[in-house]
Amino acid sequence: MALLCEEIDLPAKVKNIDEWEPEEISSFAVRGFTIGGSDDTEGCTLGGIKWGIYGSFSLNTPFQKYSTSEYKYIDALASDIQACLYEVDEYLFKGKRAPEQQLAMDFDDAEEQAGDDDLDLAEIENPKPKKGRKKKTEE
Repeated sequence: MALLCEEIDLPAKVKNIDEWEPEEISSFAVRGFTIGGSDDTEGCTLGGIKWGIYGSFSLNTPFQKYSTSEYKYIDALASDIQACLYEVDEYLFKGKRAPEQQLAMDFDDAEEQAGDDDLDLAEIENPKPKKGRKKKTEE
């Protein structure tokens, strides 16, 4: 998003979109996307925010057509948008849910469920002597 909005320059050393230094892009966050066009004209616009010394402000990228964009990482962007659309479909239409948060740990219930099958603490503290020959002591 920062690159598409021309807020930062593309360093020559960056060959992969995932190789950015965290401090260069830490003041940007993508909050959403819109899809437009169809077939050969399909593309997307990213929306997000940038934090500055006086607060945050909204940013929207220019519309990027997947087929004709000059953006160097358009294939990675298109792939990420497809992954997001897949997740949206899973949540809206196929019943996917986020894992329930565990808000507390109840150790008393765990001890009751374990029952008598657990090791006896007395056995751990006072292990039974090993069977076998006694060591010869020198007299």
